[in-house]
Amino acid sequence: MDLSRPVVQHCGGVPLALQVLGSSLFGKPADVWKNALQNLDVITEGKIQKILRISLDSLQDHDKRLFLHIACFFIGKDKDFSTTVLDECEFATNIGIQNLVDRCLLIIDGSNKLTMHQSNKLSMHQLLQVMGRGIIREESREDPGKRTRVWNKDASNVLRKLTGTETIKGLMLNIPMLIKDESSKIISSGSNRKRFHVEDYDGNCSSSRRRLGFFSWQSISFSSTNSFPVSNETGFKTEGFRRMHNLELLLLDNVKISGGYEDFPKNLIWLSWRRFSLKSIPTNFYLENLVALELRNSSLQHVWKGTRFLPRLKILNLSHSHGLVTTPDLSGSPNLERLILKDCINLKEVDESIGDLEKLVFLNLKGCKNLMKLPIKISMLRSLQELILSGCSNLVESTPSDMKKLSQLFAVKSWQSIRSWVLPRKNLQLTSASLPQCLKRLNMAYCNLSEIPNDLSSLSSLEDLNLSGNPFLSLSGNMNGLRKLQILLLDFCTNLEMIPELPPSVVILQAHYCTSLKRVLLNLPNMLETIRRGVHECENLVEIQNVFKTRPLRSIDIEM
Repeated sequence: MDLSRPVVQHCGGVPLALQVLGSSLFGKPADVWKNALQNLDVITEGKIQKILRISLDSLQDHDKRLFLHIACFFIGKDKDFSTTVLDECEFATNIGIQNLVDRCLLIIDGSNKLTMHQSNKLSMHQLLQVMGRGIIREESREDPGKRTRVWNKDASNVLRKLTGTETIKGLMLNIPMLIKDESSKIISSGSNRKRFHVEDYDGNCSSSRRRLGFFSWQSISFSSTNSFPVSNETGFKTEGFRRMHNLELLLLDNVKISGGYEDFPKNLIWLSWRRFSLKSIPTNFYLENLVALELRNSSLQHVWKGTRFLPRLKILNLSHSHGLVTTPDLSGSPNLERLILKDCINLKEVDESIGDLEKLVFLNLKGCKNLMKLPIKISMLRSLQELILSGCSNLVESTPSDMKKLSQLFAVKSWQSIRSWVLPRKNLQLTSASLPQCLKRLNMAYCNLSEIPNDLSSLSSLEDLNLSGNPFLSLSGNMNGLRKLQILLLDFCTNLEMIPELPPSVVILQAHYCTSLKRVLLNLPNMLETIRRGVHECENLVEIQNVFKTRPLRSIDIEM
């Protein structure tokens, strides 16, 4: 207690400083506490930042480097995605992240109460991010090209002036289209006015909260999309990357670059280039070391020509690429784990090479409203755990020749045939389609399903099923066969009249705005307290088994 009181006094009542410094001293012997207090005694200007710096400096070099990478490039990113990328940058990411969390230098955002899924976003207090970026500036105050990480205004200058060096490991340049202020923002706090560069501070925060006495342990989980704006008229050349031989992380948004791509770095691990303006990736654009390739909102019509051998690629995100008509040949990417094609509204076909992706666990086709059919070889995806088809309302009937091919491919006993899955219009049914028994999450919301197959129970590993917004009249009577099902979403199924008995594993049932729903055969004692919250705006509901049942007034009068 004698040593803790001076620590509290030096932290000035700021919860963040208390948490960070306290976590670094917890469990340490008295001499370590005394040494820390001696350091605090000499702190005057920039007091809070220096208190935070003490905790950071006590980290091992590995964890400190990891903290700086996250502070610059991974705030707001999914933890699993970040781990995939950072592991390839030679970090022991899971251990390092836990160390940072234990020191109160990093937060992992909590779970989604509706879906029970962990959101797992990396977030960090604003002061900590500013501190981290300040440390990087100290590496070379006058020449950003000699720092390990550069972003926004400094990145723009490095590329324009061709001053990049082999020291740079990560570069981020975001050019927001709607932000006009190109220099800085004046942020006021009470009557005192201080100038902060936007490059130091992402996101919007009330000025009253910037007074240090009001800082609480609030996280920021914004992405880098609100960073220092650079004029859309600014032009860059590929020559600006020529000397960045060790660049591993490159994050660009609305950046147009001219020149030959032979000058681009050859050691890129993560390339994120929003609004990529080319219609196809040039053949001289070296991609072979990429682990994550994100080209969201791109102008791509064809991703690449022929087959590209990308042995390390694990994540491919082409979401919102409205010009994309077909997916590329992926047979040269045997380690691909996640393929994200969300809102590729003109996508009509998924290349059959998807069947070669034995490690693919996640496939997102949400909103691909012009997708005509699923590839026959989708039945070869032995590792697929999550399939999202919501909004794919134009899947058409498979041809007899397709079905013959499918039967030839159907060699794995663990896969089951699911009849009549996708019914894009009334009275039109697919003769057959195949889905893996290993699927854990299936989203077929708003797919215009008019019937649910009786053999649904063959998906014995299914835990999460979303059938919202479909016009079917009833669910399969064999729902009990889904022994592992935990979540069933049926919102806006306006023709649904009855929900049958469900497996006892179900913990979340949601059927809002099912305006024709009359009966729920509830055999789940654990849901008796919560079922009423799951059936809002079901105006014709007359019975929830074991909860309530309405009867005509005449029958009540007779009994009386």
